[in-house]
This record gives sequence, C-alpha cells and structure tokens, in this order.
Amino acid sequence: MNSLLQLMRPSVVILGSLGALVGALVIGYYDIFDIVIAMFVVVLLSGAGNALNDYYDYKIDKTNKPGRPIPSGKIKRIDAFRFATILYVAGLLLCMTLSIYCFILAIVNTILTVIYSKKIKTMTVFGGAFPSWLAASTFLFGGLLTETVNITILALVAIAFFGNFGREIVKDIEDIEGDKKGGKKTIPIIYGEDVARAYSIICVFIAIILMALPWVFDLLNVYYIFFILITDIVLFRAIRHLKKNPAKSQKLMKLAMFIVILAFIAGTI
Repeated sequence: MNSLLQLMRPSVVILGSLGALVGALVIGYYDIFDIVIAMFVVVLLSGAGNALNDYYDYKIDKTNKPGRPIPSGKIKRIDAFRFATILYVAGLLLCMTLSIYCFILAIVNTILTVIYSKKIKTMTVFGGAFPSWLAASTFLFGGLLTETVNITILALVAIAFFGNFGREIVKDIEDIEGDKKGGKKTIPIIYGEDVARAYSIICVFIAIILMALPWVFDLLNVYYIFFILITDIVLFRAIRHLKKNPAKSQKLMKLAMFIVILAFIAGTI
C-alpha cells in the first residue's frame, strides 16, 4: 500500500486538494460536505494522473528517479496502470455528485492528463504548461462548486499556473539527463539551461506581479499581503539557487505555492 501511495505523490495531491478548498472559500461557498467531496475528487484524479505518468515515464525514471515504485521494482508497471484506472473511475464517479461544471472540468483534465502522459511531453518544449494548468485548475474546480467564477479565482488560477510553470522548467533542468534518454523535448534540452532559467525567472516574476493584484484591487483583506510578502521572499531565494542547485530551487517554489494557498485563506477571513 505504501508503494501505491508513493505513486500518487501524497504531497502533490494534498496540495491540490487544498486548492479546491481555497477555490470554494474565495468564491464564498461554505458547504462542508461538497467541499470535502471536491477535495477527495482532486486527490483521486491527481493521484491517478501521477500514477499514469509514472507508467509512461518508467524508462526516464530509471535515470532521474530510480527510487520511485516502478523503476525500483516495488510495483509492476501494469499494476500502476490498473491503479491509475481505478482512481480515475472512482474520482469521476464521485465528481458526478458535484456541479455539472465541476464534472466537465474533471473530464477535460482527465483527457488532458492521459494525452500529456502518453504523447505531449515528448512533442513540445512547453509540455510543462499542461501539469501547470492541472495544478492551477484545482482552484477553479473549487470555485465551480457554485457554477460561477469571479476575478479573484481567475487571479489565483493565473498565479498558480505561472508559479507552477516556472517550477516545471526548473524540474526539467534537474532531470535533463534522463529526459534526453527518454526522447523528451524540454526547454533546457532544446535551448540550453541558461534560456530555461530565464524562462523560469520570467514565469516567477509574472506570478509575483499577479499576486499583488487581489490586494491592489481590494479583493482580499490585509492578512493576504502578509503571506504574499513571505511568498515573495521564498521565491527570490528560489531564484538565487536556480543555477547552482535546481533541486533546492524547485522545492522552494513548491513551498511558495503552499504559502500562496495560506495567503488566499487568510485573505478571505
């Protein structure tokens, strides 16, 4: 069971489920039952996507992530595929109890995840945009519990997208050796690491600029800006480590995304 949980990547799916919570709170929706179901749906579908990604990436992971369940031999590749299928079915069935817009988004993201894992990541240098959208859309998913969206939700989705895209590019720098063997086309492979770092920094700065907008337009309270200032400090530290230690840089970016979630929660109090 522990190996199956590893396939799901608990820290990633938990972060995603918090995105659904924040999306609901920001939109002003407080039905605890629906919010909890939405969070479970995100955990199931995100976990399925991660397991499916490992199913297709097993050759690359032999170099980049040999400790993962499939390359380490803890789980057979076919079992990972079956597990992903079960999670997808369970997540979509559970999602049918929510709004029609939540269900449509879940279907679209499921299709995107399958296409990305199987095809897209080896076809374009901007493949990182797809997992970035999937991460950002969890906030939209929570907001769609009310079948509506507002400017605050859209700002949050944009912040999460660019912040995660910057991190995905850093991960590509970190994984460049295995990605080359796997035939992937990433920014650092095609254009070089210096260009990749520049793209990552641009994405991070766009996210930082977007973070200021909810406070500037008085969409959230003063507590929001306190957490955003902490986020900015973490992101600037991530940029500092970008060249010498990409692994540490992308972990700091991940931490920053968690603090952004806290910022939006605090901003709605």
